[in-house]
Amino acid sequence: MRRHLGIVVLLVVYVTLACVYNAVNPIFEAPDEIWHYLFVRSLASGQGLPTLGDDHSQLFSQQEAVQPPLYYVVGALLTAAAPRGDVTALAAYNPSGSVGDPTTEGNKNHFIHGPSQQFPWHGEVFTVHLARFGSTLWGAATVLLTYFIGVSIGLPVTLALAGAATVGLTPQFLFMSSAVDNDVAVAATGALLLLLAVHQIQQPLGLRRSVGLGIVTGLAILAKPLAGGGGAVVVLAIAIAAWRCRSPIQKVITHSFVAAGAALLTCGWWFVRNLSLYHALVPLDLFVNRHQMQLTQSQFREIVAGLPGLVMSYWELFGWFSIRAPAINYRYFYALMVLAGLGWLSWAVRYVANRARRSAGVPPWDWFGVGLAAALATTTLLALFAWLTIVLAFQGRLAFGGISAFALLLVVGWAGLVPRRVAAPVALALGLSLVVPASLAPWTVLEPAYAAPPIVDPRSIVPSRRLDVQIGDDIRLRGVDLTPPPNQLHPGDELRVTLYLEGTQPMATNYTLFLQILDWQDRPLVKLDSYPGQGNLPTSFWPVGKVIVDQYRLRIPNNAPTPSVGDLIVGMYSRPTLARLAITQNGRPVESKSLSLGPLVFRSSHPVSSPESGVVFGDKIVITGTHLDHHSLAPGSSLDGTIDYAAIAPIGRDYTVFVHLVGPKGLIAQRDGPPAGGAFPTHVWQPADRASYSFRITVPPETPPGDYSLVSGWYDPRTGGRLSTPNGDSVVLGIVHVVSGGGAP
Repeated sequence: MRRHLGIVVLLVVYVTLACVYNAVNPIFEAPDEIWHYLFVRSLASGQGLPTLGDDHSQLFSQQEAVQPPLYYVVGALLTAAAPRGDVTALAAYNPSGSVGDPTTEGNKNHFIHGPSQQFPWHGEVFTVHLARFGSTLWGAATVLLTYFIGVSIGLPVTLALAGAATVGLTPQFLFMSSAVDNDVAVAATGALLLLLAVHQIQQPLGLRRSVGLGIVTGLAILAKPLAGGGGAVVVLAIAIAAWRCRSPIQKVITHSFVAAGAALLTCGWWFVRNLSLYHALVPLDLFVNRHQMQLTQSQFREIVAGLPGLVMSYWELFGWFSIRAPAINYRYFYALMVLAGLGWLSWAVRYVANRARRSAGVPPWDWFGVGLAAALATTTLLALFAWLTIVLAFQGRLAFGGISAFALLLVVGWAGLVPRRVAAPVALALGLSLVVPASLAPWTVLEPAYAAPPIVDPRSIVPSRRLDVQIGDDIRLRGVDLTPPPNQLHPGDELRVTLYLEGTQPMATNYTLFLQILDWQDRPLVKLDSYPGQGNLPTSFWPVGKVIVDQYRLRIPNNAPTPSVGDLIVGMYSRPTLARLAITQNGRPVESKSLSLGPLVFRSSHPVSSPESGVVFGDKIVITGTHLDHHSLAPGSSLDGTIDYAAIAPIGRDYTVFVHLVGPKGLIAQRDGPPAGGAFPTHVWQPADRASYSFRITVPPETPPGDYSLVSGWYDPRTGGRLSTPNGDSVVLGIVHVVSGGGAP
């Protein structure tokens, strides 16, 4: 026991961490957990194996019903006497959930979670957590079996412990083994299969061992069909055992058939059931939806492009593939893989060099056993890639059937990096180093993703802008904070919006909050729809008389027009009708049923130099340049031009540009309008802001030939008063020569 004390301590650490993940992660917030649990529930309640229909659109359509039953039978036995409740009420969808998108902020919860799901657990909530603990037992078996595999192939106890630690402290394995999910059963049966295969090659061929290998292969298939590739490892183990004891090839064939027969006797009934119910050995067309399967035959380049995501989700990607770990974690995981690869390269170089010198250069481990681990890893990956050709689902958990093999291959690679006398402690240190991200993840990654917003007393809030806005009959908007200042935004900036919302009475309906950033023409640049609290605090859970401090981050698009003005609007609506709640501000109804929190001003993120010298209007605006497409034209034709301006002082009100074509008898043609086509009105201009005014002047057909002045200036559209210049209230942009009707410009 003293020799194996390390694995006992590791198992305690593993089970403790898995229980922490179980407690911190809300129920059903793991991939497909709701459907795995419904399978367990069906068996535990005596309804037998569920069946899958054609309709996948309903939550309780038993989408995992075509899975083999091993994991679910064990879960049903564990939860048979556990309490039941209304699972429908526990599995209410979050309509804005960001499933499969780790780049989206907030709404990481696929389901909404109320106070009834908090600890201490009762009823069906307790049963779900108990079923999760069943997964933890499968995971503990995987950790222990990995250790035994390492010892069986002759690794020092320290290296075997490193392999077990690499399995048990992988954050994603901890996450999935604390959720209701059958991949942990595949991991355990795969590890058991590898252990028996190692024992097979170390002894003369025996029928009992071959039968045992076949039974475990059948059990692995009853955990998940992807584990069927383990049959190749069984045949390889039988072949190696026969070669070592110089048995004839006929014996290899006989024992392979014995193992195959034992596997079929173990799991064959499930295939017969599938043929009877679905007319297929494995009804993939129903599982992935028959029409979808025909339309998503994956291309090789798409699979290659998705491999980084596959590696990420093998190590650490929580929720419904929507919660990423800190970037430094992934860099560290990649570093561990690279180090193992370099270690294997070092083993190869050492082997070749020492073979040339006819000296022993590698440790006396059972390298055939290591080869079996490599074979299991290979068959697992091949099965996964075959699955990816059907459905592009880059889920690292699908490779957990070979996790014990992957871990031992990593450990052997790390051991090859350094001299043999320090190889074991170095590899153990690298394996145990995973305890840092594994221990931090529940508190720094998982918990923040599902945290409800602060709930405070109304008297304690100090918003930068107080409001008196009633939304519907039950909600009051008490204030808002915008950071950075809304008049200093640039493309790519992040606008942080804090809303102070109060529920004035209990609500039975979950209302959806919307935030939109509109451009100057009221076209949406950014749209966000969410239950309050970024999905974590629906209105039906609000305490009456308390203020919800609801925070959001909106990123200004990189292609947002600059300079320009926009608007930030907020409101709420009810699904599924999408009917907006009425809004009353300061006792007056808002017709649009959306409240403006703007305006927003978008400025270029590039540094702006001081305005060049030019004609100054009203000590506020200077002309920095003009352009006319030509200076002579025929009657009836048009002249296009642009005037560039810059602000030299705050303006504070809106002015309009006028451009007049003036002749000896007065005004010939004109064009008036706001700068930038109305996108950047002058009331928001600050020193060094720049804008342009583009115009088109059409010369009337009856205009006689001659020279005409093109003049421009600014006026207040409310009063008609013009901005003055040192030489009047306008400036001459140029002389336009109007030629005779038949002449060429």
